[in-house]
Order: sequence, then structure tokens, then C-alpha cells
Amino acid sequence: MRHEITIICDDIRQESGRKISLMGMYDEAVVVKQIPVRLAKICISAVGGIQSETRRQNSLEVVGSAIPGPVAIECQADPEHFSGAATKAQILLALAPFDILKGGEIEFVTYLPDSDEVAYRHKLEVRIDPDLTL
Repeated sequence: MRHEITIICDDIRQESGRKISLMGMYDEAVVVKQIPVRLAKICISAVGGIQSETRRQNSLEVVGSAIPGPVAIECQADPEHFSGAATKAQILLALAPFDILKGGEIEFVTYLPDSDEVAYRHKLEVRIDPDLTL
């Protein structure tokens, strides 16, 4: 698999007609009214191209100074939705709840099969805005 795009958001919904809706996408920062804060969830959508010989497993790690500690995730293909003829793969996952303890950074790190090298890092800054309306 080769990385094409990663989007971090508040929610991912699988709609009828095999459509996916991403709600509350983050661009460069998670902005909160106060810290510490518990988000109901934070979601990751990652898309990449695959070759037929690619194993159907990837791993993600969430690290950073703003969270309590690293989270490691192994992602495996759902056999019901996997096709050997596929040219694209998509990882959809939710971390719930998601605690932010202080300002700083959160990194979503993608590793591809058969490699210890980082394929992609998606960094978000944690910012406080006391005037944020909820």
C-alpha cells in the first residue's frame, strides 16, 4: 500500500450506497475551550493504493505531548469487504473516548506492511480558545 491521504475528524458515517461522510474535519489544530478535555471520539480516515501482493494489514500509532500516552493500532482487512482485485484500500477507525491532557501536539503515524519505516505523519496542534462557543 502507498499512502495517499489521511483525514482526522470528529465522526465517520457509512451511508447508503457505500458512501462515507466525514464530519468535523480538522485542518491543522484541535481547538478546545479548556484543557484537560475528553472528546467523545476522534476518527481517522486513511486511503492508499494497493498492489495484489500487499498484505491486508497496516498499523497506526497515535503519539504526542498533548495525550496521556501512545496508542498502537493494528488494522486488518475485513474479509467480507476485501477484493484481491482492489486497487485502493481505506482505513476507517474511531478512538473513543479521546483524552487531551494539555496543549501540544498529536501525531497520527501510519506504518505500511512489511516496513518499520514511517509512511506518513499527520500532525495536529492542540490549541485553547476560552471564547469558543460550543
